Amino acid sequence: MTFHNLKNTTSASGYISEKRVFKTAQCQNCPNKDKCTTSETGRSVEYSPLLEKYRKISLENITNEHGIMLRLNRSIQVEGAFGVLKQDYRFRRFLTRGEENVTTEMFLLCFAMNVNKYNHKQRDKRTQTYLFKQEVA
Repeated sequence: MTFHNLKNTTSASGYISEKRVFKTAQCQNCPNKDKCTTSETGRSVEYSPLLEKYRKISLENITNEHGIMLRLNRSIQVEGAFGVLKQDYRFRRFLTRGEENVTTEMFLLCFAMNVNKYNHKQRDKRTQTYLFKQEVA
């Protein structure tokens, strides 16, 4: 494949990304062209070096020792929260319809859980104790 052109795309949020487009001209005489591509001009691939850089950084962040501990802690916290909602609060389904109403209902459930959790921490005098050192993501 050879470099063909640069392509700038804008996302819905307004982020502009630059991609490199690579194409091949060898598809014209290939007997498997109909299985590989539907394009008349041949196969093309888009590549973003900046995205690859961010993917590499992200992979390093989540696979080092600190990242593994943070992921483990997060998975424990999320599973527990859904378990409390389902078992202790007997929440089985939303009472409202529509995205906005369901979002509001979920917000109220989360708010109630957090108030209840804070109340229990105050009662047991555990308001300044943490499982891990506090960090900003």
